[in-house]
Amino acid sequence: AAGTLAPFTFTVKPGTSLPPGLALDPATGDVTGSPTAAGDFAFTVVATDPVGNAAERAFTIHVNPAMSSPRRDAAVLPYEIVREAAAIDLR
Repeated sequence: AAGTLAPFTFTVKPGTSLPPGLALDPATGDVTGSPTAAGDFAFTVVATDPVGNAAERAFTIHVNPAMSSPRRDAAVLPYEIVREAAAIDLR
């Protein structure tokens, strides 16, 4: 983005949090992991450049409850994440 310096550092804004079991990579901004609870989780990501310029964006991740398997031998995923992909623009 114009007027900003890379690399950025990504953090979850204090007072907000990702779903349990997920983590934010501070170098890439990627959310990874396996959620351990169902529900709607609102959080804010803050991107900061090396000189302290920052921008933030709010997100909500919806985690569905675990699905039951119709067959005994079928694998059951613990939770399903539905989210909107987004990028933080520091312009």
